[in-house]
Amino acid sequence: MARGRSTLGPFGPEQRMWAVSLIGALKDLTVEEYREEERLWFESESEEVKSFVWVCQVLGLSKSRIREEVKKILEGDEQLIRKWRKRRTPDYKEPQKAA
Repeated sequence: MARGRSTLGPFGPEQRMWAVSLIGALKDLTVEEYREEERLWFESESEEVKSFVWVCQVLGLSKSRIREEVKKILEGDEQLIRKWRKRRTPDYKEPQKAA
């Protein structure tokens, strides 16, 4: 892949931003101190702006497929946990652990 090119598909700038947010939430599920907050976000049925359901609608993604992956991460699927910990996007910054 060429340097500087997005791996987030044919999304426009706003969709790219929400895709990065979704990827960040999946990555945060792999960090103990963020897990509960992210779990609640993924489980919510709210359709308000910025909610998980709303983000899925904006991106045209299946909320049930993503929730299946979330469930596996929460159950300790080491392969998925490693996958999401390694995942990088151009705009994503690693969460900082409290000292």
